[in-house]
Amino acid sequence: MVLDLNDMETYAGFRNSYTYQHPVYLAAEDRYFLFWRGVDLKPNYSISEDGGKTWSKGKIFILPERIYKNRRPYLKVSSNGKDVIHFAFTDGHPNVENENSIYYMYYQHGNLFKVTGELIQSLGEDPVSPEETSIIYNAHEEGNPKSWIWDVAGDKKGRPVAAYVKLKNDSTHIYCYARWNGIDWEDHELITSGGYFPEDTPGEVQREKEYSGGISIDHEDPDIVYLAVNRDGMFEIEKWMLDADGTKWEVIPITHGSSKNNVRPFAVRNAGNDNALQVLWLHISHYRHYTDYASEIKTDMIRLN
Repeated sequence: MVLDLNDMETYAGFRNSYTYQHPVYLAAEDRYFLFWRGVDLKPNYSISEDGGKTWSKGKIFILPERIYKNRRPYLKVSSNGKDVIHFAFTDGHPNVENENSIYYMYYQHGNLFKVTGELIQSLGEDPVSPEETSIIYNAHEEGNPKSWIWDVAGDKKGRPVAAYVKLKNDSTHIYCYARWNGIDWEDHELITSGGYFPEDTPGEVQREKEYSGGISIDHEDPDIVYLAVNRDGMFEIEKWMLDADGTKWEVIPITHGSSKNNVRPFAVRNAGNDNALQVLWLHISHYRHYTDYASEIKTDMIRLN
């Protein structure tokens, strides 16, 4: 089945594209939701009431002020599979935003809410602007570097947890871990991971200075995150585990002494504790740009360096 969901009648004249799909099923509603970067390069959404046979026409979901053409928020989505969907997103792409903050909202019972439970609006009304939602990290405050979202999840109490990076400069990307405690965001800097991982090409300007090695939350246990950290000039994959007090991290190397970069870890969803496969990542032969690369997918089942 080919889904042609972008509403090019309502949004005539805007860019028509599809990427970054996030399918979600909510058992309490027996409905499928699909989020993607679509028309106008904005997060769009559609809903299926009949098990995916038919879908509503797509609508723009998040709409920041159009201060420049093709401004595109980056969106991460997570769900408990029952009745809640978590969303974390940015103002746009950090290579064109002077200030790029991290925002949060959640969906439940047909409505969108701030992290505090304050109603934003019903789903299906006008697109949501970032200013209407909850802010996890404010890059608009003086002295704060711009940022980029990497992941969002719900903890055992259903409270949101987010992983993002502060982009202080080209060589200083700082991984951060933020958790809502019911009153405030407990926001911690974990480690400076190094800079970007794409290779520089002599005579050419580096196009992707914001491409960090990557951080991923274990959605079954958000006290666990997987990081790609520059160790001795090469990106390595590490497992970080938060202790019961929520104050100290145990660091377990997944790769070490590598001759090639290991980046963009992804914690496998619903893996279960007994599953040997917990994390995937890219093992890079070369990577100059997302249109010019050679890589392999590796797993923690066979730890190849």
